[in-house]
Formats: sequence, structure tokens, C-alpha cells
Amino acid sequence: MSEPEDDLIRRQLESLSHDQLVARLLSLAQRDDALRLALVAETEAAGGELDLRALRKDLTAQLRVTDRTYDRRYARRYAGEVEEALDVLAALLDAGHADAVVDLAEHCMKRLDTALRHLDDSGGYVGVAVDRLMELHHAACAGAAPDPAELARRLADWALASDSDWEWFLDAPTRYADVLGDDGLDAFRGRVGPEWHKLPAVPPSREPFRVGWDRRRFAVAHLREEIARAGGSVDELVSVLAHDQSSPHRFERIADVLDDAGRDREALAWLERGNAVHGPAGHPVLRARIVAAYLRDGQVEDAVALAERGHTHAPSTTTYLELRTAAEALGDWPDRRPAALARLRGADRFGGRSSAVRAQLVEGDLDGAWADAHEAGCDDATWLELADASREHRPVDREGFRRSP
Repeated sequence: MSEPEDDLIRRQLESLSHDQLVARLLSLAQRDDALRLALVAETEAAGGELDLRALRKDLTAQLRVTDRTYDRRYARRYAGEVEEALDVLAALLDAGHADAVVDLAEHCMKRLDTALRHLDDSGGYVGVAVDRLMELHHAACAGAAPDPAELARRLADWALASDSDWEWFLDAPTRYADVLGDDGLDAFRGRVGPEWHKLPAVPPSREPFRVGWDRRRFAVAHLREEIARAGGSVDELVSVLAHDQSSPHRFERIADVLDDAGRDREALAWLERGNAVHGPAGHPVLRARIVAAYLRDGQVEDAVALAERGHTHAPSTTTYLELRTAAEALGDWPDRRPAALARLRGADRFGGRSSAVRAQLVEGDLDGAWADAHEAGCDDATWLELADASREHRPVDREGFRRSP
């Protein structure tokens, strides 16, 4: 509804008497179950007679889906129904019924787990409502101030048992840190610890996907990581992350944590450890970070040597430019460039010299780029990039460029 329409309705409502407004609202509530549910709940709450059992039953009816699969269009409508149910919880929270909202929010989570089996929420509509539900639950816990240890164990049980895409409470140690405190965090650690110790450590591997997806392992590991983050210990967090070294990304994450803590030398050591698994050339992402760290720390010769190995074993535009950056810091790029460019000219699997042309375009060497393009060709995208770069300086070549042979 647009703002002009809102203003129009507001003026009309302001012109009605109290009795007329009450009559109009009652009439609407008779035709709108969600509005009726909200009004009844707010009325009972205001009178101190909130019937939680009846309200849970009403919420179940509001959030029910029949036993068949729905498409994304229905998921969008269903998300609206969820939002209406959450409006009830929000009103109760505003009225000071935090304890009741904790109970009702968890009831809604169970209903949404059931609904998800029949919904296609690939559009993310219900997911938005789920985020709001989590915010309401956290706010209710903050208002109700439950026993921290008891709350921690309940949230941990939820997170470990949930098998839905909503991943209930996997971020609870950090999200609920203000409610849990030290006692709650200790209880969380105590509940997740035995499950964590059951997980075998995963060593480094060149085949990062050999481990396969394990929902239970993911949940336990994520919770243990969140506990370490909430506790504020960098060493504990590194230890948790290092339990799984199955992919280069795991080493990156450890390095990020150490870099953020100002422990850059330790971060570099972890990057080197992960890079060593992938042979002389290393892993592209880890190698690039190591080269940058070497240059930062003044280890210029080490940076050049590593970049040289990367370009020798797997030449590409990226490795060429990586070597160029390192060699320029050493001051010998003009001497190294011809050999580096020669390796790049033979790098394209499908013929042509696309990689060499792109590298020279980055360097601003249009003459060299055109020479390679004319001699051996390149892919269409690179031809167009070359022509565009030549708009001002080589208009004749730009107008008459040819495609790959």
C-alpha cells in the first residue's frame, strides 16, 4: 500500500468515533483469523489471563500446512501467515510477557520444522520470517532472564537435534552471550564437549571434498567454534578450527583469526603449512596470501621464489601478475619478464594466447598484446577486451580486429 493510500485511510479512521472504530475492527476480525488471534492474545495478556495452551493451539492452526508439497508461490503466501503469527508474539513481548514469548517462539519453531518438509522456500521468503522469529526469541530470553545454565543446555539440545535448513540456535553461544554469561557458556561447553570429542581430527588433503557432508559433524563443529568465539580465546578458536584441516579454506580461516588478533607471523605459518600440502606450486589462494605476507615482511626473495614456482607449474594470467609484483619489489622484473611471458604463451589449453594477451593488457602493453593476438589468436571475450582497450591508441587495429583462427 502506498503512502498516499495510508494517509487517506488514516484520515478516514481519525474521523470515526470510538464505537465506530471498535465495530469496524470487530468486523475485520471476524473475517481475518490472524487478526482475531492477535486481538484475543493481546486482550488476555492485558487482563493477566493469557491461556498459553489455547494460544499454542491457535498458532499451530495458523502455521499448519496440509500434507503435500508446495511451490515457491505458496511459500511466499505462507511467509505472510508466519509474519502474522509473529506479530502476536511481538505484541505479547511489548506487553511484558517475555516468559510466554520464549515458550511460544519455540513452539513456532517446531511448527516451522514440520512445514518445511512440504515447502519450497528457495525464494527465501520464510527464511526472512525465521530470522525475525530468532530475534524475538532472543529478546524474550533477555527479558525473561532464565537460568543461564538451563537455557544453554536447552539451546544446545535444539541445535544438536535440529535437522532442518533453519539450523536453529547454531549461533546461540555468540547471539545469546548477553543472556548466557560465563555460567551459561560453561554449560554450553559442557553439553557440546562430549560430542566434540567424538569427532576425529581431519588431516590436510589435496582432495578437500573426500570427507563428504555430515550434518551432525557440521553442527557440533560449528557450535564448538561459536563457543570459542564467545569465550574470546584466540588460542581456543585456532585449536577448534585446526581440528579439521581438510581444505585450503580451513587454513585461510585460521590465518584470518590470527591476523585479526595481530599475530601475523603465526598466521603466515599456518598458510605455509596448508600450502605445502599442494606440492611445489602450492594452492593458488594460499600462495597469493603467502607472497603478499612475504612482501609485507621484507622477505622479497622468498616471495619471488614462491611466485616463480607457481608460474612455472601452473602458468596463468594470475600467476604472471603475481610474479610481476614480487619481481618488481626485487627490482629484476625486466629480466624475468621474457621467460614468464613465454611460459604464459603456451598456457592456454585450447590454443591461442588469451592469457598472454590479457596479462599484457593489464600491464598496458597494447603492442605486445596485439602482436600475440594477431600471431596466435585468442578467445572472443579477450578480442573484445583488446579492441575496447585500443579505442584511443590503436583505432585501426580496433576496427579491423579478427577473431581466433
